[in-house]
Amino acid sequence: YPGPSFTTSVVFPTAGGQVGAANVEGGSFLDLVAAGTPGAVYRGPVFSGETPVFTISPISGVPGIWLSDMVLGDINGDGQADIVVGAPNNAGTANCPGGGGSVYVFLTDPATPDQPTRYMLEPPRIGVGYGESVAVSPAPYRLIFVGENHGDVGSVTGPGQVWVYKVN
Repeated sequence: YPGPSFTTSVVFPTAGGQVGAANVEGGSFLDLVAAGTPGAVYRGPVFSGETPVFTISPISGVPGIWLSDMVLGDINGDGQADIVVGAPNNAGTANCPGGGGSVYVFLTDPATPDQPTRYMLEPPRIGVGYGESVAVSPAPYRLIFVGENHGDVGSVTGPGQVWVYKVN
């Protein structure tokens, strides 16, 4: 295969199991989103040794592993990519004491590109593995899809399901 040759690697200390490239900052270049603990957004073009423009992290005091999946897409209609992170092992909060996972949504805003607004989606009912996978729909639909492993559906035990949220 006469594919491209790669001569230089770019290393980032915050990079974890998920990476993506999208226009998060609203500039002329794609930005690198490296999800780790914490996740980090690097303004493109990206070079070794850069510091992140901003970081993304779970809500303080909510224990658990917070990153199983990450997706980038414009879900608030402002023309910039937003960040959706699955956290299937998050412990419960006051709103969902049984735990079972959560999903973090970081909405960007052209007026304050370095300060995304963070929201947390919790499962509508106690389950297991909510946030194992996440997806977003392309414009104009503005939907967030959240996969849940092992959730019971009716009388069937453990098949899992997909929750769909419309962004208003």
